[in-house]
This record gives sequence, structure tokens and C-alpha cells, in this order.
Amino acid sequence: MALSLDSQIYFLDEPTIGLDIITRKRVWEAIMGVKKKGRTIILTTHYLDEAAYLSDEICVVSRGELVKQGTMDQLRSSLKHDTRIIIRDSDSRDKLTKYGEVTHDNRGTVLYTDHDAVESILSDSSIRKDKLELGPVGLDDVFISLVGETIEVDEN
Repeated sequence: MALSLDSQIYFLDEPTIGLDIITRKRVWEAIMGVKKKGRTIILTTHYLDEAAYLSDEICVVSRGELVKQGTMDQLRSSLKHDTRIIIRDSDSRDKLTKYGEVTHDNRGTVLYTDHDAVESILSDSSIRKDKLELGPVGLDDVFISLVGETIEVDEN
């Protein structure tokens, strides 16, 4: 309803919280429509995919403090590596350290590496390809890197 007004600036605080995925996408389309009209939108969200998709510029805030501000590309470039590979195979950790930084979280073993190393990783016969997810680093990776916290897996 707020987007139906003809304002120059919109303040949206968690506009898609609690919405199903279809309604959430419709709200995103409405926000993009307002952006195309040249309006300014200030959006707060905990959904990092939402921030990455909708925002021209992103402010990373932790514990009430501004940590970093920039475009998605600027924030990504603050990381040492540009590619994230998730391997759902606990035996892979030691095999991957030669390719970059290796961590572990609830998704599995996470390798942060450079795009140039992907071909070597995919041709490495010791790494199971059926349990591999490859993509660019995302805003979640940037956020964790900037705030200095990791997601720990409770092994109990």
C-alpha cells in the first residue's frame, strides 16, 4: 500500500517479513517498479538475497554500527576470493586447502577460492562432484567476513 503513494522517498522496514515466496517476489517487483520511476527507497532487511537483488547501494550494519557501505560489486571486492564452493562431503576439507580458504558451516565444507582455480578443482579426482555447489561469493559471505563472526555447527 505504501508504494502506491507518489512519494520521492520511501522508507521500507522489513517489507517482506513473514510473506510466502510468491508474495515476496510480487513485493520485489513493486519495489523495482518504484525504483524505475527514479524514486529513492531506503530498505532495511535481514534477508541478504533481498538486499543484493533490490539495492543499488548496501550498508552493512552490525550491532548498530555501520561496518561498510558500497555497491554489491564493491562489497564483494572486499573479499580475498571471488568464488564460493560448498561441498557436502566432510572428507573434502584437507583436500581443498591448496585451493583457498576452507571453513565449515551448516551447509558443509566451504571453499573460498578464485575463479581461475575452478577448472583445477573440477578436474581433481579426489573431490566428489555430485556433492558440490559452485557460485560467486554472496552478500552473506561479505557480511560474515566484515563482522568477523562465523556460523558454528553444534556437533553435539
